[in-house]
Amino acid sequence: MAGIKGRSGRRPKEEEQEIIERLSVLDDLFFEKLETALDKGEVYAMRIFSNHRLPKPKEVKEIEIAELPIFNIDIDEKG
Repeated sequence: MAGIKGRSGRRPKEEEQEIIERLSVLDDLFFEKLETALDKGEVYAMRIFSNHRLPKPKEVKEIEIAELPIFNIDIDEKG
C-alpha cells in the first residue's frame, strides 16, 4: 500500500482535531485575505466563498414507470 508504513486509511479523529486547532489561529488572516481577493474580483476567491456559503443545487430526476403486467397468461379455450 502507498502512504506511511503501518498506516492506511483515514487519520484518527484526535489527529484531525489537533490539525484543526493548530490552523484555527490563522482564521482571521484567512478571512482578511479572502475578503481582499473578493474585492479584487479574483475568481478563485469567489469559488471558495460560494462553495462554502451557498447550498449546492439538488439534482432532480423524473422517472416514469410504465405499468407492465406481472404475468402474461394466454387462456386456450380449446380444451
